[in-house]
Amino acid sequence: MFELELLPIAARATLISGSTQSVSGSWIARTFTVNEINGQLKVWFASVPTRSNIADKPSRLDVTELNAEGINRVDIKWTYLLEQCQKYKSEKWGDG
Repeated sequence: MFELELLPIAARATLISGSTQSVSGSWIARTFTVNEINGQLKVWFASVPTRSNIADKPSRLDVTELNAEGINRVDIKWTYLLEQCQKYKSEKWGDG
């Protein structure tokens, strides 16, 4: 069992439908599907109501409670991360 946080909602819709019109979305859907099939995963997508989701406020950039707890923010270089994923991607499960 695992959890995957999908932001934005379009990412979840892409994985459920297996299609999208964006190039990067197509790559994500194809890579996910290949790994899902090769790993014999049984995937189920669900959402958590806002009031029950402890990640909801931070996902909306409301970090007031986190700041009060002394949690440090880490900036992710998304472009670099995508480049690295594409650089080391593999068509076969377990190859990269």
